[in-house]
Amino acid sequence: MREGQLQVNSHGKGLLLGASSISSSLALTGGAIYGDAGASIVVTNGTQLNNNTAITNGGAVSCEGCQALTLQLGSSATFNMAQENGGAIYGDSGASIFVTNGTQLTHNTAVTNGGAVSCEGCQALMLQLGSSATSNVAQENGGACYCEGCTTFQLQQVQLSNNR
Repeated sequence: MREGQLQVNSHGKGLLLGASSISSSLALTGGAIYGDAGASIVVTNGTQLNNNTAITNGGAVSCEGCQALTLQLGSSATFNMAQENGGAIYGDSGASIFVTNGTQLTHNTAVTNGGAVSCEGCQALMLQLGSSATSNVAQENGGACYCEGCTTFQLQQVQLSNNR
């Protein structure tokens, strides 16, 4: 139970996860997926990351030192939980996080910051193009998103509702 059910590590390695589902996983960090040290992760084509739990950060996905994480094309992260930051997604150390093209982040919970997404020191956090963050909860800061020390934080054509 160290890192997520799928672990991507070593510089320059990648993961493309399409039309799939990961649910009910438990890990120290990144309940479903954990990426580190320059990894690139793409979750696409309606992939569902549901009911996953992280003891620390990233209920569904933790991108610690990743190069990039993209959730796109109708993928979803729902009912995930992090005991610390990022109910659905956590990123740090220069990662670029893209939530785009109809991705839904719904009913995720973080005990500390970022009910849906928490980024600390990220290169970029972008939610755009018909994506949504709905009914997410953070007990301290950022019901939908928490961004600290990020170079770029962009919301474009995104729906944020009922987050607290």
